[in-house]
Amino acid sequence: MKKRTSILIISLLVAGSLFAAGRMQEEDCINPRYYQFMVYSLTENLNLTSQQAEKLFPIMRPYREAKRQCHNKMIALSEEVYQQDNINKSHVQYYKNEIRRLHQEGLELDEAFYAKIETFLSPEQVAKAIFFEQHFRSELSRELKKRHHMPNDMPKKKQNYWFNKRNK
Repeated sequence: MKKRTSILIISLLVAGSLFAAGRMQEEDCINPRYYQFMVYSLTENLNLTSQQAEKLFPIMRPYREAKRQCHNKMIALSEEVYQQDNINKSHVQYYKNEIRRLHQEGLELDEAFYAKIETFLSPEQVAKAIFFEQHFRSELSRELKKRHHMPNDMPKKKQNYWFNKRNK
């Protein structure tokens, strides 16, 4: 009886972990808290009115999704290159053309998005929107570093005894 119970519990744990791992790999979405903070930051940095926000965010989500898909295609292409054993000049030319095409696709997405937002945002807001992603990521990185940085008054970790003994 104990053996059956043990086997049942172990099989449930293994099945659960495999199911969870599969779900984690399937989901390729942004953390909701990250997205909410980004929306809040974008609204604050661009000084959006409620009417502008109502127009911006519905067109921003498909734009960001298309950019993510383009980025994922580049990642897949990169993985394909590193999995191949023999690469010749024709392969190199193909990869160069694909990267050029994907970069061009990204530029076209940017141009279409900027053209749409220029219709209801001021030139200053459009300029800030163009550089928002880089600004947001650097601010977020700076904030996370500041949060996780140890203050100077915290005691330092003891040095290794053997290291001190050798260097005397």
